Amino acid sequence: MKSVDRLERPTARLNRGGCPPGALLLIVTVIALSLSVVQSRADNAERRILILSAFNYTLPAASQAINGIEARLREAGGQEFAIDAEFLDLFRVTDPAHEMRMAAFVREKYAARPPRAVIVLGSAALQFIMKHPDIVAPQIPVVFAGVSPATYANLRPPSNVTGVFFELNFERTLELAERLQPSAKRLFVISGASALEDRAWQEVGRRTIAQHPRQFETTYLFDFPMMRS
Repeated sequence: MKSVDRLERPTARLNRGGCPPGALLLIVTVIALSLSVVQSRADNAERRILILSAFNYTLPAASQAINGIEARLREAGGQEFAIDAEFLDLFRVTDPAHEMRMAAFVREKYAARPPRAVIVLGSAALQFIMKHPDIVAPQIPVVFAGVSPATYANLRPPSNVTGVFFELNFERTLELAERLQPSAKRLFVISGASALEDRAWQEVGRRTIAQHPRQFETTYLFDFPMMRS
């Protein structure tokens, strides 16, 4: 039998207010543009936006996310701005020394021309910029994407941070999997090794499966790194 796989069904919404679910990248773009306009120091000053991805550039989704953000920023138009992007590689290389090197690199690279707004992709990138607030100008607007409400609450970002939540609905994912593969009897649950996100989702997944009306022969494959070194 084929297995029922992928306990994921992401939705996106703003962490403040009653904004309905929508396209993640479009929402991030609108916020980033608004913040960059508010923070403009002079009418003729160059507006720069820095994108910090928690992932490695070899991960296709990571590159596609940045390309999508850049495309929508260009489409919005209305003013001239420059876009920079850095892949922090925080999931594949997890030692503190690497994080410190990346913080020093970003700090020195953008010291002469700091960005007007920063977009961070992934919970590790949000945690990174909160641990190293001096890598860019103080109180610069920060927009996040791909962060769960629980992680946001644990990190308690300052007032200059806003963005889009990433939420998982395990029950709806199971229901979808059952519709797609009604004869499946085995269920494989695969999770990463991130202490910030994955291990919290593991418990939610276990609890959802235990309470689900239909029971499967379930195999849990937890604590797998996102990438091999």
